[in-house]
Amino acid sequence: MKGILLKEQLFKKTIEGLKTETRRKVHFNEVDEKYLSTPPFTEIEIVPRDCPTGFQLFANNPFDPASKDPITRWVYQWDVKPRYKVGEVVYIKEPVAAFPQKPLIYKYDTPKQHRKNFKWSNKLFMKAVDARYHIKIVGVTAERICDISVDSVEAEGLDNSFPCADMDYYIEKILKELPMDEEYLAPQQQFFYLFKTINPHTDLKSWVWVYQYELIKFEG
Repeated sequence: MKGILLKEQLFKKTIEGLKTETRRKVHFNEVDEKYLSTPPFTEIEIVPRDCPTGFQLFANNPFDPASKDPITRWVYQWDVKPRYKVGEVVYIKEPVAAFPQKPLIYKYDTPKQHRKNFKWSNKLFMKAVDARYHIKIVGVTAERICDISVDSVEAEGLDNSFPCADMDYYIEKILKELPMDEEYLAPQQQFFYLFKTINPHTDLKSWVWVYQYELIKFEG
């Protein structure tokens, strides 16, 4: 069974049923990553297809490598695979403290003033058998980060409870990465800010997998 990582605030939003979507960057292999970073390959689309992975990426290139004719356009395409599939059950990873012959202690249940008294494991390495919560993937799509809608921001679990004291300081810089002809409302700007705090080196025009999910009671 695969696991998934969530920031503590978003973990709690998921458990409360207030977060039902998550976005994860589309990863290509090293060759394709370098290939697509070339300026001619800025026109990219990822669409559902009847293929083994379920999705294909199309990239327009203004140059035909055979004829060197700049007028000729050709399409480069290949299958891309999301990490999680529709119907798949995924466990949510969280930090724990373990003691011999005693139940695990879960960090997100422990008051912050008491957390320094425990040695917490890296949640990246949490085993499925120790997980308390599971989600079921109910939908998978692909889009650019900057294409998120206001409704999807809400589905991501964002609201005014998230600390954004320095957002105004960074938002001008963040908006420079986005298409100039688009207008982004405050909820979208807040999402961009949060996304960049987690993925500081990811361009907001990058493609991401959009996973819709629901919290389930899993009997292991």
